[in-house]
Amino acid sequence: MRNVKLHPQAKAEAQHSAEYYEIRKSGLGDDFANELEQALNKISFRPLLSPIIEGAYHSYSPKRFPFQAIFRSNSTEVFAVAIAHFSRHPEY
Repeated sequence: MRNVKLHPQAKAEAQHSAEYYEIRKSGLGDDFANELEQALNKISFRPLLSPIIEGAYHSYSPKRFPFQAIFRSNSTEVFAVAIAHFSRHPEY
């Protein structure tokens, strides 16, 4: 298992998304945060199983929410550079 770190902008994107979902429906923001935590946990165990999107960057997309975690990894760490919603950030 590798340590997971998030870029400050990725943290802000995740927080913004959780707030958005919470406004839509009470409890949905927590569901999003839990889904993200589970996704990052899965990535920490097997980052290289996620598809490469460019260079050393991989993408992981959970099933319930339309977002992807963009990250790179080495032998000790996973560094998430973005937590991007598909329709709000399709360029990722």
